Amino acid sequence: MQDIYFKCNENFKKHEYFDSMEGLKYEILKGIYSKGYQNPSKIQSIIIEPMYKTKRDVIAQAHSGTGKTAAFTISTLQLIEKTKETQILILSPTRELTEQTYLVYKDLSKYMNLSVHMSIGGTNRYHEITKLKKDKPHVVIGTPGRVFDMIRNDVLSLTHLKCLILDEADEMLNFGFKQQLYDIFEYLPENVQVGLFSATMPEECLKISKKFMRDPITILVKADQMTLDGINQYFINVGDEKNKFLFVCDLFKTTSIPQAIIFCNSKVKVDWLKEKIADALLGDDKEGITANFIGFIHGDMEKNERKKALDDFRATQTRILVTSELISRGIDIQHVKLVINYDLPKVKTNYIHRIGRSGRMGRKGIAINIINSNEIKYLIDIRNHFHTQIDELPENYVGLF
Repeated sequence: MQDIYFKCNENFKKHEYFDSMEGLKYEILKGIYSKGYQNPSKIQSIIIEPMYKTKRDVIAQAHSGTGKTAAFTISTLQLIEKTKETQILILSPTRELTEQTYLVYKDLSKYMNLSVHMSIGGTNRYHEITKLKKDKPHVVIGTPGRVFDMIRNDVLSLTHLKCLILDEADEMLNFGFKQQLYDIFEYLPENVQVGLFSATMPEECLKISKKFMRDPITILVKADQMTLDGINQYFINVGDEKNKFLFVCDLFKTTSIPQAIIFCNSKVKVDWLKEKIADALLGDDKEGITANFIGFIHGDMEKNERKKALDDFRATQTRILVTSELISRGIDIQHVKLVINYDLPKVKTNYIHRIGRSGRMGRKGIAINIINSNEIKYLIDIRNHFHTQIDELPENYVGLF
């Protein structure tokens, strides 16, 4: 586990083991160990027990790879009673993150006989309404737009809700969900527990905490540790923009990297780069085997296409995934060693989310920023913003892999 320092506003006991957490249900412990978790991560060791014991609101600044999803999953599962009512609501900014969180809940609750429901756009609304009317799930995980649609149409009742989690709250606000979040808060029971989890704490997040939260437990990452330790960060200045593509080709021709994610800033460039890489590396043989070598994801794709591309990459059926900002947040892909920023992110804070796709949960990773001569100053701004080290890529970079 990377040694990230979390500062808590109160002195709670830190746990080295899950089974030392007071009163944690045996069924949850079975789920934890069957999923392969051995010891709590830093944030898990601090926040799990206070969340379910004190039932106080929580603000946690925790970026990708720190184990935050499992932290709030375990805490909220502990709160659930057997009564067949919706007791936990998790809101996420994207379908992909919602689906991932849903799977974590299903895995950790596998011995609890609970009902977990996923509520996202792009699925059959009539079927969801029918399902929610027939079966009141203990846990609902969804995107704000669809969840609010179910609430305001009296399909999803929050009368018995115990806890609301806002996951990647800053990104939900960036995606324009502010009004839906405020609307959902209007339906909450008076004493519901609120957990706000966010990689950064912009002013809008703080406004939500002041307006809707009471005396929260606050856990913040130390300011100079906002990037992920355990990830070696490099840059290469290729001079002209067109040389970026030539470097990518050389990189994959001269190394045996198992898997890599390449980030671009636009959907058009994702499509263009995927085709260019396939042409350059596969040539005349690309027909029929491209899908087994390179995949791509962006926001204009259908939900099932995006899911297949992500599932194929997770299953190591594809070697390269070219993507927009869409999967930079929270998506857990275990085997990625290399992240390439073909374009530097337009928003500085997205840098840590992108490079966090490698080196997950303490594993070593590499991030390479390909820049042209006009982007040097912006890369320096990113480096200074996060107080991090970004070295020039050595000429004999093959040895890094």
